Amino acid sequence: MTSSNLNQTGATSVSVAIATYNGARYLTEQLESIAKQTVLPNEIIISDDCSIDNTREVVESSAIPVKFLTHPVNVGIINNFFNAFNHCTGDYIFYCDQDDVWMPDKVEQCLHCFQHSSQIKLVIHQNNIVDENLKDQSIIQPHISQSHTVKSPLYRDSVWGFGHQMAFHRSILPMLAYLKDLKETSLSQVATCFDFSIIVAAGAIGDIFLLKKPLVFFRRHSNSTTKAGKANEGIFVKAKNKNILNNLYVGEIEVLLALTDSPAFQKLIPVESHALYKAMLSDKLIQYKKITQLYTGKSLYKHIAKTVNAISYGLQNT
Repeated sequence: MTSSNLNQTGATSVSVAIATYNGARYLTEQLESIAKQTVLPNEIIISDDCSIDNTREVVESSAIPVKFLTHPVNVGIINNFFNAFNHCTGDYIFYCDQDDVWMPDKVEQCLHCFQHSSQIKLVIHQNNIVDENLKDQSIIQPHISQSHTVKSPLYRDSVWGFGHQMAFHRSILPMLAYLKDLKETSLSQVATCFDFSIIVAAGAIGDIFLLKKPLVFFRRHSNSTTKAGKANEGIFVKAKNKNILNNLYVGEIEVLLALTDSPAFQKLIPVESHALYKAMLSDKLIQYKKITQLYTGKSLYKHIAKTVNAISYGLQNT
């Protein structure tokens, strides 16, 4: 493919941002899937974090044109992705992992979602989990009952998704950069991972569209440490994890509320949205503090056990 084959409509420009690190094994399949898009991107930016395998050779031998960036020293996955973002010139930036495979209409479907409203700053679609050989694991994430817009201002508890499921408008980049480089605190205190901070940044600026359609084959390796595709947790473990998450939300919201009084933060959010965003966070904080109180001591766990036993008894006697 030559550069003339890329999307040259001019009306809407699309950038694909890929962060690589020793990704040669699967990168060819990923690049081929991008080359087969029904709507092709205007550019593909790859930022490589000092790979010691043949990642560069794979990119240079690819039929699709790519801008390949390197670092003199390792910078880590967050800064590596941000380097790719900063070199993107498109109106819309598609976050792309090095080892997944895109379905042919990913770009087209996401662009269609943005057309619903100029207020939509982030699109999150579902993924289809596969093993390292692309064998279907019959798991689609996240659960979305129907495609819809989540209106701003919003906090990240309203939506869920990882970077490889995201396409965002470049207007959220200043807020995302601010969160990444916080002087007052750290990114981990605003969102548990960099992917979630994209949701936080977009939710402060505009709306988020959730698309009920899997558009990426999400490759899970045999040595993956996440729980995707693994056995369901028991009810007590779920309750414990939910309690941890609720406490996490309380901490994050408290940090975000403090940031809303920062002049640097206020410059990044529309003036008319600031009061609404702060009020939304305040309401969320009250909500999650009340929820965490329910988990105090063993009372909730005793209630769950009593409920489960009652259900089991009922089922055995029907």
